[in-house]
Amino acid sequence: MNSFFSAIKSKFSAKFDGRYLALVLQEIGNRHPKPLIAFICKVLTLPIRQFQRARFQTEYRFKGLSGPRFADLAVFVGNEEEPRVLIEIKYFDKPQLGIGTKPAQLEDYVTWKESSRRDSRNVMIISREAINAKGIANRSWGELARHLKVNHQQSDLIKMLIDYLEEEGVVMQDIDQRSLVGFFKRTLCGPKGVTMLANNLRGPAEFSSVLQNMRLLCTPLDLYFKAAWSSAGKKVDDQYSKSSRIATIDYTIENQCNTDDPKKLLDADQKSYYELLCKNKKSVFISQSAKDGGVVTVFARYSLGHGKDQWLKVECGFYFVIDSKSSTAHPPLTYVYAWAYGGPIKDDEKFEETEIDFARITSKAEASTEKVEKVVNARLKSVLNDVLADGKAKLNKQQQAAIKLLVKSLAG
Repeated sequence: MNSFFSAIKSKFSAKFDGRYLALVLQEIGNRHPKPLIAFICKVLTLPIRQFQRARFQTEYRFKGLSGPRFADLAVFVGNEEEPRVLIEIKYFDKPQLGIGTKPAQLEDYVTWKESSRRDSRNVMIISREAINAKGIANRSWGELARHLKVNHQQSDLIKMLIDYLEEEGVVMQDIDQRSLVGFFKRTLCGPKGVTMLANNLRGPAEFSSVLQNMRLLCTPLDLYFKAAWSSAGKKVDDQYSKSSRIATIDYTIENQCNTDDPKKLLDADQKSYYELLCKNKKSVFISQSAKDGGVVTVFARYSLGHGKDQWLKVECGFYFVIDSKSSTAHPPLTYVYAWAYGGPIKDDEKFEETEIDFARITSKAEASTEKVEKVVNARLKSVLNDVLADGKAKLNKQQQAAIKLLVKSLAG
């Protein structure tokens, strides 16, 4: 069943999503200000004591670089006529390709912030995707939801907002372990115990949530990769490659078999795999009895360069090792990994992995977000350092500069 907010929003045009959410935050701020103020102050490194009598207002008119503008949300203190904080809300707004910003709009906010002689004006953005906005703090809806979730029992309004954001897929989802493991085993393992895995209707949906969580984990990485590639190009060449996209989210399922004899890998008609190949059949099926577990990998892939010898891919993600004994009591071995490969290092790919608790990727995914992010960043940083340290790597100048900037960002 849809949440209350989803049901109401469906009655309005999607182009008003930002204003709609601004109104929701205004009500939370005016009725239950402490959680929202705590989040704003944490992001902007402001003392909470300065916002004891905070009040919120939507569609605040201010003077920008190109004329009057309306901020989605403004935060005032007491009876002050000028806000302390302006908040730009982006939900389905798409930043400019390769830049990650809407310059004219965001420059108006920067102009407002810098036009005061006092250091009392602040600006922040709340968005679905990472936005490269120099001088403006940017946080995701997922980060806001994680913060508010601690206080959701204090307010039905906060709880309804969190429910809505979870429905929209912008918050890390906890995964039901039993359903996910059952789905993996049904895909990768033999017929033994198959009847016990039947009626697992939630399994595919839980796997879909794993993919969505991977997408959310990459939100800050998208910004790092975009900014590094663009900045590196500007430093080395006016004609640099400007193309830079967010991560490609994908998965692989690799089946392990209990025999290496091709004649024992039978299809549904009991014709051997070998015989079918000899007859040039296009459709070959491995029998269920030959399946003996395998590996499921979920990953994000970034590109740093294109062309025959200059294409370089950087992957990060996690993989699950499945066998017939896998269950909630005996969870699959789970690893976080990073991998760099491609033309410049085709003879010496770089790979790093760290074992991680299965629950951190599944049943405790939401609470473990920051810890998992740190592990992913550490593995990426290590792999990229290995690429830089490889004296045989044939990196071009833009790739070298971009990787150095990425290492610096990941270290922060």
